[in-house]
Amino acid sequence: MWLFTVLAWAALAALSSLAPQTMDVAALNAQASAATAAYQGSPQAVIGQHVRDIEQGIALVLLLIQAPCAFACFLLGFAAGQSGFLNRLAADPLRLRRAFFRMLAPGLLGALAYVHLERQATTEHQALFALAIDLATAPFLSAAWVLALLWSFHTARGARLEAALAPAGRHALTHYLGQSLIGALIFTGWGAGQIGLWSPLAILALAVAVWLLQLILSGFWVSRFAYGPAEWLLRSLTLWRKPRWRMQAAS
Repeated sequence: MWLFTVLAWAALAALSSLAPQTMDVAALNAQASAATAAYQGSPQAVIGQHVRDIEQGIALVLLLIQAPCAFACFLLGFAAGQSGFLNRLAADPLRLRRAFFRMLAPGLLGALAYVHLERQATTEHQALFALAIDLATAPFLSAAWVLALLWSFHTARGARLEAALAPAGRHALTHYLGQSLIGALIFTGWGAGQIGLWSPLAILALAVAVWLLQLILSGFWVSRFAYGPAEWLLRSLTLWRKPRWRMQAAS
């Protein structure tokens, strides 16, 4: 699925190069400004703009990029876990180091190529070609970061980092939804309507602050409850029964 997605977008880039179309940067900027204003407006305006965003491209991205690539990664992770491969790899620092550099090289080169080509793109086929490169190499870069983290866990500081991160990893869905809610309340018309008004550095600081708060809350929650709130609900729907809630009663 991953390879097919990459080849499909590369083929689309090649086909579009036969009749190249220049991107109207002014129109794109005007569209972005209008979207920002809508997201700063009333809840009704926020919903309306979100629907327009879905119609104008998000649905295509979800169906033809995110869905196949994410599902392929889910299957790879499931296979790595069920087969014991990931456990065996994580227990061997030397293999982790070798695998890290093997994944980092194509992942980092692909990321740099994508950024360069995307910034220089003036036609649709150039932007599509950059996207194909990103889709082909981004999983390698993601794998490199995971391998680097697993490698660091073999040190004393890394072991402490692992212990600090573990509770948050058990509440990934709750944290994802919580971050979305906080972002909506701060940046859209559902709350303060601050979209477009913060600097990138301020947004980065907010992201770090929210994540640190979630780390603290995760440590508190995991010592008392078997699952995070969203994880408990998802497990209930998956198994079609109510799982045990308290930590000491969890099976």
